[in-house]
Amino acid sequence: MPEMFRWTRHWVSVLLVVACTFIPFGTTVPIVRAISADLVISQVYGGGGSSGAPYTNDFVEIFNRGTTTVSLNGLSIQYASATGTGNFGSNPIVLLSGSLAPGQYYLVQLAGGTTGSPLPTPDASGSINASASAGKFALVNSTNGLACNGGSTPCSSAQQALIIDLVGYGNANFFEGAPAPSLSNTTAAFRNGNGCVDTDNNASDFSIGAPNPRNSSSPTNPCSTPPPMSGNCPDVPNLTLIHIIQGTTDISPCVNEEVLIEGIVIGDFEGPTPNLRGFYVQEEVADQDDNPLTSEGIFVFNGNNNNVSLGDIVRVRGLVSEFQGQTQISAVQITVVGNGTLDPTDVVMPFPNPDYLERFEGMLVRFPMKLVVTEHFQLGRFGQVVMSAADRLYQPTSLYPPGPLAQALQAANDLNRIIVDDNLQNQNPDPILFGRGGNPLSATNTLRGGDSVTGLIGVMTYTWSGNAASGNAYRVRPVGDLSDLSPGVGYQTLSQKIPDQRHHLTSVAA
Repeated sequence: MPEMFRWTRHWVSVLLVVACTFIPFGTTVPIVRAISADLVISQVYGGGGSSGAPYTNDFVEIFNRGTTTVSLNGLSIQYASATGTGNFGSNPIVLLSGSLAPGQYYLVQLAGGTTGSPLPTPDASGSINASASAGKFALVNSTNGLACNGGSTPCSSAQQALIIDLVGYGNANFFEGAPAPSLSNTTAAFRNGNGCVDTDNNASDFSIGAPNPRNSSSPTNPCSTPPPMSGNCPDVPNLTLIHIIQGTTDISPCVNEEVLIEGIVIGDFEGPTPNLRGFYVQEEVADQDDNPLTSEGIFVFNGNNNNVSLGDIVRVRGLVSEFQGQTQISAVQITVVGNGTLDPTDVVMPFPNPDYLERFEGMLVRFPMKLVVTEHFQLGRFGQVVMSAADRLYQPTSLYPPGPLAQALQAANDLNRIIVDDNLQNQNPDPILFGRGGNPLSATNTLRGGDSVTGLIGVMTYTWSGNAASGNAYRVRPVGDLSDLSPGVGYQTLSQKIPDQRHHLTSVAA
């Protein structure tokens, strides 16, 4: 994959490095730069003043992650729509001034409406009217608007050299590495580490949460000197085994290191939002270790591309990161080298402890026991159901008064539930896939508490379901198309490759 021109900040000389690489036809080439030494965009919010918004105005937050005070004079904030033809310079620009100390924030207030509370006192103001869900913000070393948008009008190397930091979110076609997730009237994109993390990948550098605007009077957050790479992962081009990348805890020992892996594609959820925009790879059996604490699977973030299929053996080169609690590799290069098969790993409920599922993160798993629908409150909104082993779970206080017995039952319930989620990250999916008989949900094909499935097979993920309200949690994503299983009991294997398993829930009466 391409490695674009790299450069340092405006107060040092520009260094251009060109790598000879392959770019698939039709692929949008994002901006790629060296890790920012100091100024970065640390928060983006575009829903100000709209229905349900907590604040009256859109805003952008800037942060100094460096170790010296930096002047903002001569810099600007510029905006372009996610995929439109208007250039950055066609929209209002906001001029910045003053200086920013290490660990200090700078709040730029933008256009707004009447709903919500006022922002804290802004350090600069402008009339940019940003989209709540998708767009492109640039911190630019110029007071003139850029005559490009990175999409329909590509930015030249000279124009790119003026961009200090770039954040594309939602379905934006110009970004660093890959775009940050879509936002809403009630959510903002936060740079991880309170602004300190910058790997030049918007997707892995930003998390989603309720807006929290910070200005120059807010408490500072000086960043420590970035630690050296751990050296736990062999340097590219040597292959690194997936269980080494996953490690024995919920944080990879290889974060911020570039690795090269090889494995079998066990879950293909590629394509633009609302898909997961990536795929899951699991280590081939011969290369797996015997440590029960280390997972053999991992998520590969692939942006809006679609390069692999179930059962492909692939080599992936990319940067390791933690995104919303899930270890992932942001792909730089993907090569299909063959195909293979892999059996799922059995997972038994109830779980022995709350952290038990971490050892299966990113792996193809099977629940051999009977699972029943114990909750479907979020089925319509997020396309997910909660299932438990053997029978539905009782609310503790329906059996016991509040106190030790109810608390003990709640603790037991927490170890006997798993979210089964569809393969999408959007709200209010249509059709809703988890109906009986492998057919979508409808007025004549419902889903009830107590409906069951035996032999559930899918990929164990740790994600949200497309909105902060859904929360990060372990979720089994059934593998394959969920909508066309013919009537039958349990699961059918439709392929001799990686099981193209189909979800089928039987009714209570069955």
